Amino acid sequence: MSQYKIYHVLGLMSGSSLDGLDIAHCMFQVSTEGEITVDNWEIVDGTTIPYTEEWKERLEELPTGTALDLARADGQLGKYMGGLVKEYITESGELFDFIASHGHTIFHYPKDGFTTQIGNGAGIAAATGLDTVCDFRSVDVALGGQGAPVVGIADKLLFTQYELLLNLGGICNLTKQYSSNHFSFDISVCNQVLNALSQSMGHLYDNKGAIARSGHIKKKLFNELNLLPYFKQAAPKSLDNEWVAKNLTQPFLDSYLEPEDMLATAVEHIAFQISRAVESTQEEDYFKRPKMMITGGGAFNEYLVERIEFHCRDLCTVKIPEENIVKYKEALLMGLMGVLRMLGKPNCLAMYTGAADANIGGTVYKGHFKNQ
Repeated sequence: MSQYKIYHVLGLMSGSSLDGLDIAHCMFQVSTEGEITVDNWEIVDGTTIPYTEEWKERLEELPTGTALDLARADGQLGKYMGGLVKEYITESGELFDFIASHGHTIFHYPKDGFTTQIGNGAGIAAATGLDTVCDFRSVDVALGGQGAPVVGIADKLLFTQYELLLNLGGICNLTKQYSSNHFSFDISVCNQVLNALSQSMGHLYDNKGAIARSGHIKKKLFNELNLLPYFKQAAPKSLDNEWVAKNLTQPFLDSYLEPEDMLATAVEHIAFQISRAVESTQEEDYFKRPKMMITGGGAFNEYLVERIEFHCRDLCTVKIPEENIVKYKEALLMGLMGVLRMLGKPNCLAMYTGAADANIGGTVYKGHFKNQ
């Protein structure tokens, strides 16, 4: 008879688009005999708590700040996140086994052997009293991997019904999991540039892509962006926020185009690069039309999804799952990675990141309970 454990985990995700902190209550029923399988899972509840303007500014400026700025922000963000999570726990009235937090990426330089996510796990554990797992990427990078995307393990264990999985976050990434050649990689910018351009017009974001839909694609800028060397690199590969800001976001802001034309061109660039990425996954001996699931905030951008469907019309079938999965898939992933870390099982897979071996990522901070 199969043995299993049920975990109720809080997965935390802070993405590069600076939307805020995603908190997802995730349930996993995990078989613990032999190879780990997830027999049942659910996103029980979720919420996104927007960052204050002060925190947005600090996180945007940190990559060019001092070492003291970084260390101070790490501790203070951990305490801030911990306070938000404690409020969520109190309001929910639920009992949780532990917290799994991605943190907020400030630096990601796998070629130089490091990646830095802030939001100190000790601060979260101290504020909530719950064991907290964080820093999931560093071991993979130390083993020569990209440390990103780490979505592959969730795709492999939770979403086997899809051959391709596309996440439209601050950066968009793709996982291929059919035939024998599985891999995952960052494609290009996504919500980082779309939100930055919208905010230059006084809008928090481009609701359903309405502004982009009203603009015109500027071929010169479109062609220049698509010539960047990164797009010719083979997987595994990943993008860091500083490179994205310099090479993809800033050229739009410096183009002196009408804002709606910038957004239209950005959407077209993203959709075109996604189609090229999907095309790169195709195999001559695979005849089934793959299904591609789209998640992340960009899935609510109706114009972007339409352009993706247009460019991918001969390559795959696009599917958008239920809203909770679209919104909280990355927080769900953190919860799953935390479960695997607690079980001592690999949660970063070399076939996706290019590391020397599959590895167990995550640092555990024990929760402290007064009068225990």
